[in-house]
Amino acid sequence: MPDSMKLAIPCSSCFYLLPDSQRGLNAPRPTYLRELGNTSLYDMTCDRGHQQRGWLANHKFEILFESGIKALKDEYYREAVTSFAVALERFYEFSIILLLMDNFFDENQRLRGLDVLPKFGKFWSKTLKFSERQLGAFCSLYISEFGQIPLLFDDSELRNKVIHAGYIPTLNEALVFGEGVNKSIKQFCKKYDEKDVGRPYKRATYVQRVSIALDGLKLKSPLITADYGHMTKVSLFVDATVDSYFNGSITIADYIASMPTS
Repeated sequence: MPDSMKLAIPCSSCFYLLPDSQRGLNAPRPTYLRELGNTSLYDMTCDRGHQQRGWLANHKFEILFESGIKALKDEYYREAVTSFAVALERFYEFSIILLLMDNFFDENQRLRGLDVLPKFGKFWSKTLKFSERQLGAFCSLYISEFGQIPLLFDDSELRNKVIHAGYIPTLNEALVFGEGVNKSIKQFCKKYDEKDVGRPYKRATYVQRVSIALDGLKLKSPLITADYGHMTKVSLFVDATVDSYFNGSITIADYIASMPTS
């Protein structure tokens, strides 16, 4: 099976124990490696005993897409298609939060109230946890925002064969499927970015704040007002918040070719 993805969380305490001459932006930082999980929040204890909480700035769909690429690289084509398909579903979740952002934050980027996210979290867990409902909510919000029906990527035949019938796709089938998902995500991210020109902030950069707060609610932690800890962002193929991704032309095949051999 493909190697698990690791998250390197820098230990801020160790970093500030370094001499001043070693604290530059490009200086190596002591880190704690751990596997990526199903949360944006990571509690860690470094080798020196420092305890801290770090939060991952990458979105879930970005991580799942990267997992698909790793599976593709390691020739696990069925796992690759599954990861790409689930990444697209999680992208619709990302889009729902983005399109609802004005309900969470005001023009000064402040929460509209401490009860906003708990209410949304309860609604999400009971109503929007099913993929069909998420897709319907996404389409409705998109039409309201842009006045047009979204052009959805649809290769449900291959997806269903892989997920439900145990079909093992070829390299080309998996690659074409992944590129289709990639193209779909890119086109939507570009639309969101263009729509946010002139706004006080880009909504895509704030979606993770909502996700982290929702994670905190699951953990019964007062994260809406608490310090999240050190922010960590790993470099991935998909990055919905930078125009170099959605305006770029690099393909999955190009990306895999640039990855170091294991």
